[in-house]
Amino acid sequence: VSTSDAAYAPIKDLVIKGRSIQETTKGKQLFNASELSIPSASYVLEITERGNYIRVSSASKTSYTCAESYDNSLIGKTVYLSFDSLTFNIPNPTEVDPAFQLRVTQADDQYLYYNVNKPSKPAKIVIPDDAKEVRLRLVSNNTTTAAASDVTFRGVRICLTESCEWEEYT
Repeated sequence: VSTSDAAYAPIKDLVIKGRSIQETTKGKQLFNASELSIPSASYVLEITERGNYIRVSSASKTSYTCAESYDNSLIGKTVYLSFDSLTFNIPNPTEVDPAFQLRVTQADDQYLYYNVNKPSKPAKIVIPDDAKEVRLRLVSNNTTTAAASDVTFRGVRICLTESCEWEEYT
């Protein structure tokens, strides 16, 4: 606070109040790891390093083990799915098929599944304008074979551009 036409004197008990809200993000990272949930108490979901490290596991033998969240704000957009690394910590990794998955419920209630199984070039996905729902999943066992699974994903991201490095969701 500054004024040019006042006498010099200290101001006692000046308090400036305000409110700040974040109306937009940087737009790079659209995946909010903190919104992930697990459908069963027998699964483990561990999120650390501000969402850069996500572990999904099940000690019991189950099929289709995953952590998931909903993000209908992606409807009608073209997005790019990718991750930096995938680590197995399971007895027989050939029994499971981990993936970063996007499931779109179409207008006719049919599902479209998009899977990214390897850290490589981001997968470009066009989500239809008339889609009903978008689910984001980190799947540690994407098979009908019941198996114990323990998978760690690093650098999971959804972006609006293909060249996008991992950053914390803000």
